[in-house]
Amino acid sequence: MTIGILKRKLLDFGGLRGGGGGDTGGSSSTTVQKADPWIGQQPYLQYGFAEAQNQYANQVPQYYPGQITAPLDPLSELGQAHVVSQTPQMEQFSNLTASSNAFNMNQGRDPQTNPYLQSAIQAALDPMVRDFNDAGGTMSQIRSEAITNDQLGGSRQGIAEGLAADRLQRNMLGTAAQMANQGYQGAQDAATRSIALAPQTQSMMTTPGATLDAVGAQRQAYEQQLINDAVQEWNFQQNLPSAMLSQFMNLIQGNWGGTSTATSTGTGGYQRDPFSSALGGAMSGWQIGSMVPGMGPVGAGIGALLSFL
Repeated sequence: MTIGILKRKLLDFGGLRGGGGGDTGGSSSTTVQKADPWIGQQPYLQYGFAEAQNQYANQVPQYYPGQITAPLDPLSELGQAHVVSQTPQMEQFSNLTASSNAFNMNQGRDPQTNPYLQSAIQAALDPMVRDFNDAGGTMSQIRSEAITNDQLGGSRQGIAEGLAADRLQRNMLGTAAQMANQGYQGAQDAATRSIALAPQTQSMMTTPGATLDAVGAQRQAYEQQLINDAVQEWNFQQNLPSAMLSQFMNLIQGNWGGTSTATSTGTGGYQRDPFSSALGGAMSGWQIGSMVPGMGPVGAGIGALLSFL
């Protein structure tokens, strides 16, 4: 083999190994971040999730099985029945009140159409007429005086009787007017009182029934409160497993483990390639040997051996 062929083969071998210079290695690092729950926390979380799944799949909420509205109390029934029974009487009273009000607002206020007032006035005037005409009365006294004075049937007697009759008429008119005015005022007052007292009178008719109903309502409210308490207790028992699980999950929640970071780092530097070094030594030996006649192959061999040292 000639020296030129050997040189080419050595160059080709050195090129496959990296050009005869050697590999230069770099540094590398790997970072892994983990946000897993703390290992001591994980069993409880797994239990909580499994229990939540079990409750959702198997625990169906139930409506309260008992009666949720308290029944009507017997006293309320009795009171309401009493009120209903008074309805006809209340209607009759309302009609009477309306009639009374209509009378007091119309005929009762008019002395000409109020029969009771006219009777009262006539009763007051009759004694006045009797006192005027009866024996010992005004007319009798005038006649007696005329007889005594021998003037019976005279003008003086006539004048005296006319004056007495005029006084009687004025007294009667005054008395009638006064009584008519009093009757009018009384009718006005009666109409006002009838209107004002009508609601109270009707209320008195229903008071016994309303009292019984009020007591019954209180007893019914107490029974309703007992039912409400039972419903609340039922709902509490229904929601107790979920509430306890929710409290349990709240207690074990939290990022107690934190975030962990793991980093691995590899370092590299200049690494000698024995084959590349051998090739470089051989080339250096060849160059040196070429300067000395007859030492080329020997110099290449020496350079190659020195590279492995």
